[in-house]
Formats: sequence, C-alpha cells, structure tokens
Amino acid sequence: MLEAVINLAEGRRLEVLETLAQAVRPCLLDWHRDAAHHRSVFTLAGEAEELLDATVTLTAESLEHLRLSTHNGAHPRFGVVDVVPFVPLRPGRRAGEAVDFDQAEAAAAAYGERAAALGLAVYRYGPLGSGRTQLPDLRRAIRAGAPPALGPSPSEAFGAVCVGVRDVLVAWNLFVHGRSHAEVVHAASALRQPGLRTLALHLEPVGSEQPRASEQLSCNVVSPFTVPLHGVLDAARALLGGAEVEAELVGLVPEGAALLVPRNRWSDVDLDEERTIEARLRDPRWRR
Repeated sequence: MLEAVINLAEGRRLEVLETLAQAVRPCLLDWHRDAAHHRSVFTLAGEAEELLDATVTLTAESLEHLRLSTHNGAHPRFGVVDVVPFVPLRPGRRAGEAVDFDQAEAAAAAYGERAAALGLAVYRYGPLGSGRTQLPDLRRAIRAGAPPALGPSPSEAFGAVCVGVRDVLVAWNLFVHGRSHAEVVHAASALRQPGLRTLALHLEPVGSEQPRASEQLSCNVVSPFTVPLHGVLDAARALLGGAEVEAELVGLVPEGAALLVPRNRWSDVDLDEERTIEARLRDPRWRR
C-alpha cells in the first residue's frame, strides 16, 4: 500500500476544493486547507495502480481550476500542484521497522511521465538518506533556474510539480502569539535537527478565517517514530520564553508517532483518536 500527500496551491475556495475531493473520493483519507497559506493538503492511500490513477486525476482536475499566476499566500510554492510525494505505508509500523521504497519509486516515475504529458514541468527528489536530491535542496535549485527532469519549462499558469519518494512524516504547525517574527526565526533555527525541519512564517490576515496577523513555526517531523511532538512543543515554548504556542496538525500521523505522545498531551499537540493513518484506513466513512 502507498500514500500520496498532495500539496495544492488553493486554500480559500471551498467549492473548488470540494470538487477536487469528490474526484478522488475512493482514495481520500483526509484533506486540510489553510487560507493564510492559500494551500491544501490531500492525503490519499491505496494500492499502487489505484493510487497512481487518483493522483493523476487530482492533478488534471487541479489544472482545470487553479492558476499560479493569480495565487498569493504565505507558504512558498512552485506550482498549482506543488509537491507530490509517494510514501510506502505499513499500518502499525513502529520505530526501527524499515520499509521498501521500490513501489513508491515506480509510482513516482509513472506519475512524472503522466504529469509531463499534462503539460507540467516535473522535478524529482528522493528519499531521505538515498543520496538523491532532497526537497529543500530541490526548491533552491528551482529558484536558481534548474531545468525540469520531464516536461516543458515551468509555466506562468501552472508552475512546476516536485514529485518525490519519502518516508512517512508529520506536517505540523505551531502558532506563536506575542513574539516578533525575528524571535520566531531564531526559534526555528534553534529547533532544527536531522529529524525535524522548521520554517518561520509571518501570516497576514485573511478575512474571518485568519482575522489577525500571526507568527508560525511550520514543522515537518521527518523522524516521526523517534521525535515526539510534545517534546518539540515544549522546546519551542522554552525557546520563546513561555509564549503562548498553539499546535495544528496538517493531515494525519502514523499510529506509532501518536503513541510517543502521552494521552494527556494529545489535545496539546492537536491529536485525537481519528487523526492517525491507521484509524482512517479502518473507518468506512473515509473508504467510500
């Protein structure tokens, strides 16, 4: 079984996102939108061929409805379909258990060919520790004008898609109140470690959904079976002098990552019983 976590440059038009969700309903486990980021994350899962078809369908539908040329938002992006990682899934996995990336590599390669056929510029990145280009490095290369691996040059309307293979991770935001952007930048740098990627972002107001400006630590916990979320939260609060810090989970977490957090801290880090990949795979409401 594979997972695909597709990042789209749209977080405000609910009717468009509902249309996109309906297009991939049989594989859809979760979708999360953010108006300030103007970004949504669709979590899909299924057997390799079924999942590949769903990711291509979502890409084609996105090209019908989204345009990079009119997009604005806090999160860095390169395309309307910005990042498409394929992830090997092993339900019930725990720390120290390895996974095989072969199916994910094949799905990513096939997706790249089909995305290029849709007219997208396609860039490729590889799993952590593989020796291949990682997503942060790839972002820098694209900004420097690196040519795509497949397809035409990035277009003004659609930009480019970064297609990759990675292990399961946890995407997680920390909202910081009462501290300056410079202080949050310093905290992001101090928190950063091999198992944790951090980015400090300033969020401008966006209507009633984001009524005031705020500061955010955007986190990717790339070692979710060994880096506990509550530990990151406590470290962030300490670095920021006890500032009010609120957590927001983006998408889902593997069950093994949730179990690292004591139950009395779950609400503190924005976890609940339904927010694990395994719970969604078991829930028929998300497998229809």
